[in-house]
Amino acid sequence: MKTLVLSANDLKACVDPDDLRARMRMALTDFAMNKTQNFPRQVVETGPSIALGFMPARSGSLVGYKAVALAPRNRKRGLNPHQGAVTLLDGETGEIRAIMDGSTLTALRTAAVSAAATEALARTDAKVLGILGAGRQAREHILALTRTRPIRKIVLWARDEGPGRRLIEELSDFPIELRPSPLEVARLADILVTCTASTEYLLTSDHLRPGSHVNAIGACRPGMREIQLMDRPGLGIYLDSSSACELEASEVKEPLNHGKLSRSLIRAEIGQVFASNEPGRRTNAEVTVFKSVGLGVEDLYAAAYAVERAATMRLGRTFSLSGGV
Repeated sequence: MKTLVLSANDLKACVDPDDLRARMRMALTDFAMNKTQNFPRQVVETGPSIALGFMPARSGSLVGYKAVALAPRNRKRGLNPHQGAVTLLDGETGEIRAIMDGSTLTALRTAAVSAAATEALARTDAKVLGILGAGRQAREHILALTRTRPIRKIVLWARDEGPGRRLIEELSDFPIELRPSPLEVARLADILVTCTASTEYLLTSDHLRPGSHVNAIGACRPGMREIQLMDRPGLGIYLDSSSACELEASEVKEPLNHGKLSRSLIRAEIGQVFASNEPGRRTNAEVTVFKSVGLGVEDLYAAAYAVERAATMRLGRTFSLSGGV
């Protein structure tokens, strides 16, 4: 079997944001309907600078995994802190069908998942997009979410002003304004994205604007925290995976364990909303939060889609990796 290799540039060229959003909606619907196997993320600490993560998943004949190195110090090097590859296997023989850049695929599929959640939960008249963070996810979320709602203004907070200014220059076609604090961004935003690597809370659910929607995606590992979820009138929380958030989302576990968040406010997995088994936003005044830690099944569906598109567009290179028996 020939193995297809897709670079970061191949993925950027072949991925259509609207198509990918639809695939992520399908992936999370199938996950919520128990049509997939999504295994817990395994993380091995290999020292002070790098941890290794492994995320396998299966859906029918689709089998694959993401292997990623988590290197937080890469931010100071101007590199993405997530480095790795997504691998698709033949579901019968285990032969490697495709390998692709994991950093780019993760960035694109995460933004597509948030876009799908936003499409389902945000008010249709949402006009102000707020972003906490100025890294790769900030960029991809601006590109993805402005396709789902009539955004007129983007307000951005960055811990260091330099990356924020560079992002504004890079996305000069968008009306982006730098703001001095997370709280100011939260108070202005109809749609808010938290995409930082913070280990300390930046704001609480009380700071969120009535009627707003939040995609809380940065805190994807235990010990990471961005938004402190606490009881407030009209709050509805939706998860990518109940089991994954139970294991990895300190933002959910800590307030539940300390009695600051009522379990009844956690309404459903987002795939249940996509499948129309659970309602999404109920009123224009309520605050909806989509808490995501990222799932292997998302990588699996995104990788399969990328392979289909690359074949149509004749992108990538093929190699013979297997030597037979």
